[in-house]
Amino acid sequence: MAEEKINFLSSPVQGQNIQPEFVSAPPDTSMVFSKFDEPTSQWISAITSSGNWNTGFENQFINGRGYMVAVNNNTTKTFTGSLNKGTDTLSCSNSSGSGAQGFNLLGNPYPSALNWDAVTRTNGIDNALYYYDPDIQNYRYYVRFPGDTLSVGSGSPFIPSMQGFMIHAETGGGYVILNDSQRVHPSDGPQNKPESSAADMLQLDLEGNGFTDQTFIIFADGSAENFDPDRDALKLYSFNPQVPVLHTLTTDNTELAINALPHSTSPFVVKVHVETAADGVFTLTAKHTESFDNQTAIVLEDLKTNQTQDLKINPVYTFSASQGESPERFHLHFSKANGMQDKGNPGTLYIYSYGEALYIEGLDEARGGELFIHNMLGQEIKHQSVPGNSLIRILMSGYSGYFIIRVVSGIYCKTAKVYLKAH
Repeated sequence: MAEEKINFLSSPVQGQNIQPEFVSAPPDTSMVFSKFDEPTSQWISAITSSGNWNTGFENQFINGRGYMVAVNNNTTKTFTGSLNKGTDTLSCSNSSGSGAQGFNLLGNPYPSALNWDAVTRTNGIDNALYYYDPDIQNYRYYVRFPGDTLSVGSGSPFIPSMQGFMIHAETGGGYVILNDSQRVHPSDGPQNKPESSAADMLQLDLEGNGFTDQTFIIFADGSAENFDPDRDALKLYSFNPQVPVLHTLTTDNTELAINALPHSTSPFVVKVHVETAADGVFTLTAKHTESFDNQTAIVLEDLKTNQTQDLKINPVYTFSASQGESPERFHLHFSKANGMQDKGNPGTLYIYSYGEALYIEGLDEARGGELFIHNMLGQEIKHQSVPGNSLIRILMSGYSGYFIIRVVSGIYCKTAKVYLKAH
């Protein structure tokens, strides 16, 4: 028996009845046919738990609305009626004003593909396009930066006929306005496109349990560290709990699938979260590291094992993870070669902080050094030897405020003023 998979579906015709073509009469309780309710962030089924039709559910497809259905790969359904055309104005809400809510399930109402880049969106509607791919049992994402040709994500702007898709509305909501000028021939673009490859863009793939999840990080002028509705895409989780979860966090702890950040000459740390419903061995693969210049270092830090890995040298990291573990598994360190360099110092030494942790990056492996930490009164807080690793993490639990950090390695000395923030 073929496995049923989740699809987002919409009708290309007027007056299409839901029963009996899409929901049997009487309904089968094993069937899935639901709409998404934004105010409660819940799925509302057309079928009650007792196997009856939900009398509060619409009897016909609503133009421009998407529905969740579960069907086998070899299932054929027929839409019958007059083909949709003309303008369709779709109201989208965010009832709570919370970023966790505000998702609206829409659908392409036309018998042709729809170009998301050409769709009219009023203020209050994010740029990101979200749709569920039954083949990978996960969401795909697409964002095109406003006023730019730059796009990010594994999705495509071309929404096929009968395809449902998610969009996100900000506080107060807004409208998505569709018309015939936005329609394109299906051959103008596939539903899925190859992963983006732009300057200063990193893609991470998490593989495990036979499934894959992705997240994208891009540095671009005009971006923000907090959630930006014009450039970022929020994280949506698979309906299959066996699919591992990968996403990054903004400085205000918003979960993102696409994270656009401002360029920085100072070391920059990005939190990377991993969640799994099953114990196992997973691989994290970094793609497009060559899109960064040779002066940019990209180091992965495993907070559980205290291991570090230069993703430009070795882009594949293998690790074990268990259900119920803390999702904050990794930190990604991006740094530019703008520190002290000379003939005796084979690399650039960075000293910086993130939260209540102190980081030293680039210390000569053969030499190592001595670490001195003083408070702003000049009192010595810590003095210890440090190894010559690519990235050294020193946890400073309970310490807050500015501190003077000095690293001595041979005849060379590097001093920095850093800010630590106790949790």
